[in-house]
Amino acid sequence: INLDSRKPRAFSPNDVEKMRAFADQAANAFRNAQLFDELFRYADELTVLYRGMSVLFTALQDSNDISEVAMRVADAVVSEFHTMDCGVLIVNPEQQEIQRLGRAGVFGASTFNILDLDGPGLVPDAIRTKQVVYVPDVRADERYLAGESRTRSELVLPLVTPSGVIGALDLQSPQLDAFSARDQRVLESFAESAAT
Repeated sequence: INLDSRKPRAFSPNDVEKMRAFADQAANAFRNAQLFDELFRYADELTVLYRGMSVLFTALQDSNDISEVAMRVADAVVSEFHTMDCGVLIVNPEQQEIQRLGRAGVFGASTFNILDLDGPGLVPDAIRTKQVVYVPDVRADERYLAGESRTRSELVLPLVTPSGVIGALDLQSPQLDAFSARDQRVLESFAESAAT
């Protein structure tokens, strides 16, 4: 809070004390508003995560077929997390390849259903490094392997279990910088559960 006056010595010590007390109260009000916003965002994240997890657990109860579960996971990510496109990829360690088992969203079929584990691309990189890979503009990243011409941003979440990385969730969007920090947080939590 900044007070100005054209008069010299316009504010008495009493005025200063009153304004200090007022500023303290204003600071508390602003901090409470920030905490409320954080709590609201956290509750929203938990709600979205809960709905996604419900779909995941229902899929596991309904089927033991990994391809069907992968399709349900991809559908859950697209519908519950409002992403444009999601692929579920699983590692085949014997053949050193990554196979796409399910895909949902606006892009539909993919030109890459099998990727080389040691080859180029954001998905192999995320799996090899066991790290989330987020590229807000795929045209600016040399690791990007063009498969869908409409993709502008991509988020790859490795599916990590205690025995290692078993695959990845590959999210793509036709929008630049489509995945916020909040999206990444919630989707990382979902990917942990999906991996299990």
